Amino acid sequence: MCKPISERVNISTLTTELTKEEFTRINSSFEFYLDFGLKAVAFFYAGVGGVLSIYFGVSSGFHSAIIVLLGIPILMSLVLGYYFFRGAHLWRKHTVYLCQLAGKLNIERQPDVEYLGKLLRAFGALFFLTSISLLLLLGRVLIKA
Repeated sequence: MCKPISERVNISTLTTELTKEEFTRINSSFEFYLDFGLKAVAFFYAGVGGVLSIYFGVSSGFHSAIIVLLGIPILMSLVLGYYFFRGAHLWRKHTVYLCQLAGKLNIERQPDVEYLGKLLRAFGALFFLTSISLLLLLGRVLIKA
């Protein structure tokens, strides 16, 4: 449900047809972002699982390769964490706009799209925790070398 929010966009100039199109567009972007975010998280952690299986399965002779293999997921998790937090911030504006459009269209049960922002923040935090954990693991590799 949409909560009363102080941030408002002037939608009074939109016709009913344009309001319906905007509502449909933002609602479909919600579905796309949710699907894309879940796929990005699944792909990333599948890759990290592969890298960690190599790390734990390799003998001690491959330290330089392990350093590179751990460096790539660290960098990826930092970048993805930033973009997921940024996406959560941007989604807040879309949520406000979608709620205003739903109000103008007199939709009784407004879509519950706020949880995408919460999910993006949770995934962003998870990515940052992963990068910290991998940095600690990389430190362990460097100390052992």
